[in-house]
Amino acid sequence: MNFFSSHRICFLCCLLYGVAGWALSETALPCTTIAIGTEILSVELAQNTASWAHGLMGRSTLAEGNGMLFVYPESRKLKFWMKNTTIPLSIGFFDSSHRLLNVVDMSPLTGTSYSNGYAQYALEVPQGWFTKHKILPGEKFSFLDPEDAINCAQHN
Repeated sequence: MNFFSSHRICFLCCLLYGVAGWALSETALPCTTIAIGTEILSVELAQNTASWAHGLMGRSTLAEGNGMLFVYPESRKLKFWMKNTTIPLSIGFFDSSHRLLNVVDMSPLTGTSYSNGYAQYALEVPQGWFTKHKILPGEKFSFLDPEDAINCAQHN
């Protein structure tokens, strides 16, 4: 293979990787509304490996009252990192009965944070949201549309 052929292949791979990343970031995730405490949140649902890995990477803002709910097929020790995420976030880890286990504030482009126990859900919101709204461990979230809870349960 000559010099130009290998560079063309490298260029094409980079181009495809970039298009795939763009497509994932531009693909709309399903949305739903949840209640926690007296608050209502509009959340995107991350329910598969690709959306779990991508999360909120590449976003420049996350509006108040919005978030991303990561839904896993079973409870496990969850860990999250802030790779390519420039928004300061708070993440709440919830068990299989939707009960809040712990909250971690995460700074942009930093290391890994863990759930304090076996969690099945993780909710990313603008940093400080849980504190601002006095949402403490033990609080439960619920899907406002019962059909959304059924869909998430069927996914699991």
